[in-house]
Amino acid sequence: MTLKTRNLFKLATKEDPIHAHKILGISCLLNFIYQFYQLFVYGSMYLQDNPYTPILMGIHGCLSLSSFIFHVPLNRHKGLPMIYKESRLHAIVFSLRSVVCCLAFYYNLGLAYNIFFINLTMVLADLATSKYEAATKTMRGMPFGKDISEKDKKNVTYSNSVQQFGATMFMTCNIETAFSPMFSIQLAAFLMTLVRKAIISELDWHRIYAISLWLNVFVHKSHSDFGDMMSIIIGIYMFDYLRIQKGISKYYSWNFIFILVYLAKYYSIFEGLLNDTQSAYFINSVIAYYLARNIYMTRALWI
Repeated sequence: MTLKTRNLFKLATKEDPIHAHKILGISCLLNFIYQFYQLFVYGSMYLQDNPYTPILMGIHGCLSLSSFIFHVPLNRHKGLPMIYKESRLHAIVFSLRSVVCCLAFYYNLGLAYNIFFINLTMVLADLATSKYEAATKTMRGMPFGKDISEKDKKNVTYSNSVQQFGATMFMTCNIETAFSPMFSIQLAAFLMTLVRKAIISELDWHRIYAISLWLNVFVHKSHSDFGDMMSIIIGIYMFDYLRIQKGISKYYSWNFIFILVYLAKYYSIFEGLLNDTQSAYFINSVIAYYLARNIYMTRALWI
């Protein structure tokens, strides 16, 4: 990774004269570090029992909304992964999805609310695209630089897409899985700023973004049993089949999956199938497989 520290001064701009966005960004970064520390050390972020969780979610939401103070171009840069209007709106919408889904879990509103918020997110993202649609899709058209082959680009992009499918499924499990994907979303936007200011390269963007996606897999340790993980795995493969292979509308595909998830939770289909030891072994095996598979698929970024 090449970090051009001599360009860090470019992060100070007239558009943020009181440094509100920077203060929010540093606060959110510290919270992410703390929450993942909790997860790795204790196996849980304890967001459900934290009386400050609503405030923390509010700070993350304000960070995304404060990005409106910056001027960004309408169209994507052809050679570098830089933020533009459509991608900024998508980042805001999907960050707020995590915020409201976390709060829905925190206040025990029920899974139906999360499903509603996910659908609302898709509608808002589509509205953003209809207003500011770029020539290429947000992630599929992300520039890599000249040293990555087209085949390797497709592998990395597919790996990222599958993990984004998983992020949607995460919104249906618990407060910690709903929170975790926000790290990749908000970090990706900041990384685009670092590319724009010539502090990191486009390849560095992909490397750091990939790692931020991989961190999400460890939130599986927060599951009370292996049922939520099974729902995520089944949901990802079903969406890939229905949406990507068969071309069925994402609204039909996701809501069909959500109905199955709702029924599985309501009727406790997976409850009691594995004991605690077996469940822990299963979850750790899936984490190991996930990391090995994604590192292999994105190996072109590292060698």
